[in-house]
Amino acid sequence: MQTDSLKILFLNLPGTYGDDELILCQVAYGLRKQAKDIAVCCLKGSQLAFKCKTGKIKVITLEPKLQSSKLKLTAFLINLIRKEKYNIIHSTTNSDRGFASAAALATKVRHITSVNNLSPIVESYLDKKLLHGSLNNIITCSKTVKNILVSRDGFDASKIAVVPIGLNPDDFSRDVIKRRNVRGLLGFADDHTVIGNIGKLAPYKGQTLLIEAFADILPLYPRARVVIVGDGELKAELIRIAERLGVHKQVLFAGQREDYSSMYSVFDVYVHTSSNGTKDVFPLTVLKALAYQLPVIVTDVGDNAQFVVNEYNGFLLQSRRTDELAEKLKLIVSQYTLQMTMAENSYRHFLDYFCLELITFRVTEVYANVLGQFQSGSDS
Repeated sequence: MQTDSLKILFLNLPGTYGDDELILCQVAYGLRKQAKDIAVCCLKGSQLAFKCKTGKIKVITLEPKLQSSKLKLTAFLINLIRKEKYNIIHSTTNSDRGFASAAALATKVRHITSVNNLSPIVESYLDKKLLHGSLNNIITCSKTVKNILVSRDGFDASKIAVVPIGLNPDDFSRDVIKRRNVRGLLGFADDHTVIGNIGKLAPYKGQTLLIEAFADILPLYPRARVVIVGDGELKAELIRIAERLGVHKQVLFAGQREDYSSMYSVFDVYVHTSSNGTKDVFPLTVLKALAYQLPVIVTDVGDNAQFVVNEYNGFLLQSRRTDELAEKLKLIVSQYTLQMTMAENSYRHFLDYFCLELITFRVTEVYANVLGQFQSGSDS
């Protein structure tokens, strides 16, 4: 199957801009750079539409009122596929898989979907039946998700491709000037070692472990600081824990922010202490930390192990004990040379396994294999 015959329509209907939309943008941008014929169909006025247009990706916008009528939206997709002669429709969320399934069955194009979390794969029983009838392949970033899709949802394991999420290195470069300016605004001096964490403040994210371990090392390393970015139901309790342990002046709760690139530039080390590998299967925050050239310390849950080569670009915690995390923090905080070496190694690891160009080729292989199987099957 020649990949130059690919003509792909991405479908995304939520109207929000979260991880699914970021991943879609990155894949679409990578395919565009490979001169593939692609378009993204999404809601008019959405941030996704703006991001795609900025990246010179073809966008087909939908009026919000069209989404409220399943029949009209399905008919629109069917006509669009036939008119533009797309041979693959690629759905991306549980909001659009049912529509993509109906359009694929009506037009006999191939249907591929991305599933990168363990939320319900579709919104209704009918959509699930349609999905099983139309779906040719699932692309997921996580072995954990693949196993659940097989055991919970009954999908054929041979039709699920595990392809890590890829990021464009140009979008995640460290900015020295931004680092100095933002650290100054936050009250950090050049000699402060800043330990960062980004995510929802919830029990499964494990920020309690980070604060407790930090309290253990602070007497030895008084120039260390912690910044926790995010919001959630655990915030008040985390603040109380920091106050009880006497580290509330050295732990900054930065809240929900838009300038994540600035925050990564502030950090010297990134720590991800999740306790639940089914809720936190492939944390993009850790992948971004690699792209931003940070040493990483992560708990061994979900698919976290693929981000870290232990003692090369960080540490993989085998337990959730405070003393184990404290020991790893001491090593990185106390040894600047080790910190810099691990930072460089994080970026090498990112380029070797998660660079967008590499991942785009792997996604293209999935498309080509699906179309090749279809063509060989129709010839027989």
